[in-house]
This record gives sequence, structure tokens and C-alpha cells, in this order.
Amino acid sequence: MQNQFLQHIISKQLFNETHKLLVAVSGGKDSMVLLDLLQAANFHIGVAHVNFQLRDAASNSDEVFVKTYCEERNIPYFTTNFETKKHAAANGISTQMAARELRYNWFEKVLSENNFDYLLTAHHANDNVETALLNFTRGTGISGLSGIATKRKALVRPLLHFTREQIDTYAFEQNIKWREDASNASTDYARNMIRHDVIPKLKILNPSLESTFQRSVIRLSAAEFAWFALIESVKKEVWIEEQNAIQIKAEKLKSHPHNLAITEALLKPYGFTWQQAEGALSAAKSAQFLTETHTLYIDREDWFLATNESLKPVDFTVKDISKSIIINGKEFRFEIIHSLPEKQDLQNPHFAFLDYEKLQFPLTVRTWQEGDKFQPFGMKGSKLLSDFFIDLKMPIHAKQQQLLLTDSQHIAWVIKQRVSGFFAVDSTTKKLLKVTVNNKTK
Repeated sequence: MQNQFLQHIISKQLFNETHKLLVAVSGGKDSMVLLDLLQAANFHIGVAHVNFQLRDAASNSDEVFVKTYCEERNIPYFTTNFETKKHAAANGISTQMAARELRYNWFEKVLSENNFDYLLTAHHANDNVETALLNFTRGTGISGLSGIATKRKALVRPLLHFTREQIDTYAFEQNIKWREDASNASTDYARNMIRHDVIPKLKILNPSLESTFQRSVIRLSAAEFAWFALIESVKKEVWIEEQNAIQIKAEKLKSHPHNLAITEALLKPYGFTWQQAEGALSAAKSAQFLTETHTLYIDREDWFLATNESLKPVDFTVKDISKSIIINGKEFRFEIIHSLPEKQDLQNPHFAFLDYEKLQFPLTVRTWQEGDKFQPFGMKGSKLLSDFFIDLKMPIHAKQQQLLLTDSQHIAWVIKQRVSGFFAVDSTTKKLLKVTVNNKTK
């Protein structure tokens, strides 16, 4: 197995003898075999062990076992302890999910603080089959059916090519010592149920399940590559990045024969589910779909995707007009001038010119509210802002994000849309307030 192990590392270009490798070692058979293989090949290694405090004295014994092993062989050793069940309860997640989150966050910290190039875990071919089956039962796409990646950024799984039987044989031949985790035999966890109940039955149908799955992974990886190429192709046709939102050409998206799968793939990075993608495609009228970070608006023939942060209400009092302010990524600057602006400046949506003598300070920048009225420049009477937005055919998300500049009593400027006629300047105006609004560049 040693020769196969090295050939696999070289052929897949996983790492080389110059790299510094951090090995995640639980003390179980798989990680101890990986550790032995790496030592035999003289790679530069360190060991990271996590005590999740889930098995009382057994967890502490695992920690002592790994620590003693490393000290006897002069291997750099890193360890930490977590109250995993408390973390799971506090975050409303499973114990297994909590353990995964805690250990990988810690691994990243050890990697960066100690200049390791890669983190190595002992996942093997049987783990890959189990992961794919588990993903399949929960509902997944091509990526989930492809199982575990051999290499992803700084994470490497050099045993993924080898079966549990091969690892068992190597452990026996090399007389490797390890710690047995009693929870591995339990069927209380979904993965263990698949390992002990499902896979043995599948192997009756196909004794070479692991090796044939490896071939399936190669095919699925090729299909995944083609699938992502299709997603990017459709995205170029329907996806328009705007300043405050993403506009999605819904009619064009709906016309695609695989519209549901593509919609889910496009929206998934923003936290949306398959069910929400279905709802968006079937919505017959205006609707909203929310995640923790984003809101998707179904509005007429197009959709708009906005961050929840950009949709938060704004109510900011301008205490000092001599200083610029930043609100929602926009920079506001105020300047007192004494001459009438040029025509092109009056038509520039980034500028507002207001009669300074009519303003009652302080000024406020806020989001619009139902019932707001103002006197659009060019009209004699007032108009509901909601009606004004309808006249502009303004999308829902834009209404939500629309900011106003007001004095203590009136709306002076529907920002970048229209100034109020009440504050309009004319040939009799002696003192003007020029307000400039631009997107704040980083």
C-alpha cells in the first residue's frame, strides 16, 4: 500500500516533500494508518487532535494516546478541547454538525498560525460512498453525488483512493495501534446506519461497490463540469448586476427547459432552497422570498435580488452640513453656493439644488414611508410618493431602498429622482444648497 499511496500522491499532485502537512488525527485506525504512511515516506508533518468531550473518559484517553504517540516520535503536536454539545444546543445544530464546524475552524487557525501548507484528513473510499448515499437520501445535486473531493484548496484527503479493507490490511501488517470509538458501531447516527445497514446490502448486489463508485465519481465530475458551464452560460443571459440589487430576466430564465434546476443553482449561493426556487417560478403575481441575508422580489416580468442589509430602514439626521456622510454605500456632500447652476447640472440626478432660505434645519436622510407626499418639481399640487413610484414604474426593491432628503417639515428631494417644487430655485434665489450624492468607492 505504501507504493500505491506515494504513486497516488504524485499522480494527483496532492503535495510534495517540500510542503508542511498538518494531519488531523483522532487516534482511530484510519488516521493512525495515514500518519504511519506519511512518516514512512518522510513527509514534514504535524498532528492536530480535537477532544470533543463526547465520550467522557474515552475522549480523554484518545487525547493522551495521540499525544504520547507524537511525543515518542518527536512529531509537532497541537490539541484543543470543545464543549461540543453546548455549542450544538446554542446554535440549534446537530452534534455532528457542531463537531465539524468547531474542528475545521480550529484547523484553519492552526494552519495559518504555524505556516502549514495543507490539512490532511483520513477519509477513504468507503467514506466517499457513505457520503454520496447520505446526500442522496437528503436530496442533492451532482456535487453531492460526487461525494468527497480529494483536494479542495488547503484540504487534502490522500486515502480517498483506498478502501476500508485495504486500510485494515495495512494496519494489521504494520502492527499499528489505534483507539476504537464505540460510537462507530452505533446506528443512532445516519451515517452509521448507512455504513452498517445499507451498504452491506448493496454489496450483496455489487461486491466491488467502492471501486465502481470511483468510476462513477469520474463520470459525475465530468457532468458537474458541464453543468456549471451551462449555469454560467444562462447566467450571462439573465443576470444583471446593478448597484443595489441583481436584476434577473425571469421570462428568459423560465423559458429554459431545465429552469427549476438552474434557478436553484443560481439562487443557492444566497441561501435560497429548492422549494423557494419552485415558488419563484410558479408565482403568478408579486411575491417575496427571504433568506437570512437576501430578499428575492418577484416583480412584473423581472426578479430582483437584494441584500437584507440594503433594505433596512434609514433615518439619519444631518447635524453638520460642512461634513460629508456615508449612508448605504452613498456619499452625501453639502455645499452652499450663490449662483444658479448650469442647465446640465440641474438635469444631473446626482445633484439637487435647493433654495437655502426655505429649508428648515436640521435635514434628514430617510427611507420613504407609506403616506409620504411631496410636490414634484413641475407640478402645482402634492402627490403621494407611492403614486409617483408607480408613474416611474419603479421595481419593488427600488421602492424599499429609495431614500429621501427632508427638512423638518417637507420632503425636499426624492434622491436621484425629483426635487420638490417647494424648494426649487429660480432667478430670485440668492442662496442655494447644493447636495451631491455619489456611490462611495472603496
